[in-house]
Amino acid sequence: MQGGKDTQIQKQTELVNTGNPRKNRSYLRAYYYTTISFELFGINSDIEVKVDTGSPYTVVGAQNRKLDAVLKEHLRTVGIDGRTAVEDASGNPIGLKPQVVQNFKLTDDIVFPKVKIYFSDSLKEKAILGMDILTLFDFKYHRDDKAIWIYYEENFLETLGKKMINKNLGYIDPGLIAAMDEFPSK
Repeated sequence: MQGGKDTQIQKQTELVNTGNPRKNRSYLRAYYYTTISFELFGINSDIEVKVDTGSPYTVVGAQNRKLDAVLKEHLRTVGIDGRTAVEDASGNPIGLKPQVVQNFKLTDDIVFPKVKIYFSDSLKEKAILGMDILTLFDFKYHRDDKAIWIYYEENFLETLGKKMINKNLGYIDPGLIAAMDEFPSK
């Protein structure tokens, strides 16, 4: 973006590729993995996630080996959100357990103080970075560099806050971000 006093400078940051830990190249697909970090109940977690543009949600397997035992125990007691129906690629239902995590770090430059993501027993140890988080930004996969670049405004949290349908939540719920390019600057 350029010009105007209300215009923000657009920046870019790379979603660091941590490689493919499973070395699975089925159907000649290349997979992109990165690491996210967050805090839940005062416990920090660094989780390797598969970037999945086919998934509507960011979901961490409730039995992920990188989750602390206390978190795993807590997640066993959390109920499934029946309003959020989703299936895996084989058509099997996936039960999602919403949680608001703190200090969700997508990259060094993009950290959410509080954001809603999901956990699931169905994913076991897997984790997926889905379109709910990715579509909050412009992003591009550079095939030659094998890199995903995320483009964001310097004050992206303020911008997202203006787009929130329910501004009183106290956290970012990607499902409640209005899909609009222009919005009132109040």
